[in-house]
Amino acid sequence: MDFARFKVGDNAEEGRFWHIPDLQTGLPLYQKVEGEDGKVTEEPVGIWLRGIESATVKQAIREHQKRVASGRSLQDGENDAIARALVVRFQNVERDKRPLEVTPDDLDWFFGLTSRFVVGSINFASDAGNFISAE
Repeated sequence: MDFARFKVGDNAEEGRFWHIPDLQTGLPLYQKVEGEDGKVTEEPVGIWLRGIESATVKQAIREHQKRVASGRSLQDGENDAIARALVVRFQNVERDKRPLEVTPDDLDWFFGLTSRFVVGSINFASDAGNFISAE
């Protein structure tokens, strides 16, 4: 068996789509979008996330471990540093009718809404199966 197919690093850096579930029902969220032709479709709402195996996330984990090991208290947002490093881009996620971008302010706002978004992002990124190529 060729184990090369289990190399997830490149796919982990590129990111995969996490379809955000409704916090009450657990069902995937959709946003109604009107096309140029006037037709309304439902678009998935979620985040493109790097995997835990990506170089970017591994660096964020090392930096977080250094901060914790230094003994100093963590500042606001530093506990979410790993979740923040996961985010490649948002898809159909808005704040005050404005699409979210991968900026410190939008990341603070999004992950500050509920710890379930932090946990969900990390759980998705930790599942190597989400990043293995089908080849």
